[in-house]
Order: sequence, then structure tokens, then C-alpha cells
Amino acid sequence: MIVVLLLIDGLGYHFLHQAPFWQSHTVFPLKNTVPTITAPNWWTILTGKGPEKHGITVNEQVSRPSYRYTQGTLVDDALQTGFQVTFISDWAMMRKILPLSNPNITFVHTRQVWSAATTALKQTTKKKKTLIVINYSRLDTVGHTTGWDSLGYQRSLQRLDRATHHLYTELVAQEKPFLLCGTADHGGHGLDHEEAHEPSIRQVPWLCVQSGVVKHRRSTRKFRCTKHIRPWLKTHAFN
Repeated sequence: MIVVLLLIDGLGYHFLHQAPFWQSHTVFPLKNTVPTITAPNWWTILTGKGPEKHGITVNEQVSRPSYRYTQGTLVDDALQTGFQVTFISDWAMMRKILPLSNPNITFVHTRQVWSAATTALKQTTKKKKTLIVINYSRLDTVGHTTGWDSLGYQRSLQRLDRATHHLYTELVAQEKPFLLCGTADHGGHGLDHEEAHEPSIRQVPWLCVQSGVVKHRRSTRKFRCTKHIRPWLKTHAFN
């Protein structure tokens, strides 16, 4: 079993019409966390808890040298059920939430996240359950620089879409059962994403494909926001 989780910084649900693969494989939108910035939302997705419980409300908190989150995440859920984990990210602060002392997890900090993901896929074996988490921030950088409605953002989104499609093709070629999921921390409006009332910021996609079949139905009525991703994966993937 191979589980791939895509964590795309700055990918709003309202922009999927520019990304045909994401649009056709996204099941429904999820509501993100307030404040609508990166660290609080990644921590919410990974821990299954809101900022009032995981304690992160600004990005600067996780960059402190002494900071480390140790109360458990969806990565811990995977490790506890026998998964080998590869976490690939172009944001170094993601290491602050991972149990890196566990020999069954590898953290790869690189700007070449898609080539690293392809390499990780090719190294999987039929005997080992594998979780590959891919955290990609380029889209958010372009949104802040040129705007979420800009041609630059559109082109970056199209490149992301092609990279995701290629990853999907690689998964199919493995000829193993797989689950491909994807979501985001926030969308954007103008050059920013801190207007909590703005739908283009609050709604993010939930892409979900299991061995080539898009999972259209909500498995639970409570699956409405990004903090529900961890318990959903624990039930449907890490068992």
C-alpha cells in the first residue's frame, strides 16, 4: 500500500478551473483554519487539532530554535501501523513537527520536490507500506509576488497540475494499491491570504484517488474542514 499526501501551499479551491487534473480528481472543498496562514494550517492538518490546541497562531513560532511539536501527528499514526515514511518539503520548518528520531522516517528538504517524490516512489517495495508526504510552497511564493489572479500564478498552477498528473502516472505504474490525497493550507486574494471572510482564501481542495478511482462520497458527515483529514486517514489508510 502506498499513500501519498500532497500539501500544497497557496492552492485555493476557487482556482482549480486552471488545473484540469486537480479539478477532475478533487472530491469537494474543505474549510481551512483561522488564522489563514501557513504554519497554523499545516499544524492543523497534521495534528487534527485547531490552533487553540496545537498552539501555533503565527509562522514565527515554529522558526524558534527551541520549538518542537511532540504530541503526535498523522505521521505518527502511519508509523504506528507499520508504514515507512518519506516527508519531502521545500520548507525546512516542517521538520519541527516530525518524530525524526524514528528510524522509519526520512525527511528530505529540497527545492526539487517532484523529482524527489518520483525517486521515493521508485524505491518503494511491495512488502513495505509507504507514506510519502509532499509539501510544496512555490505556488504561495508566486501568489504573494504577482497575485493569485495573475498570469504568473496561473502558469505555476498549471506546472503543479502537470507534476501531480505525472506523479499519479508513476503511482499507477507501480501496480500496487495506492491512495493519493491532496489539500492546501489556504487560497489567496490579491497579494495576500489573511482575509478570513474571503471564500477564495478559506476554501481549499480535497483531492482523493484510490487506486485510480476518485472517491466522490464523504466517508463521514463530519468531514468538512482540514482538521478532519488526520482522523479520516487514520480510519481509511493507516490501519
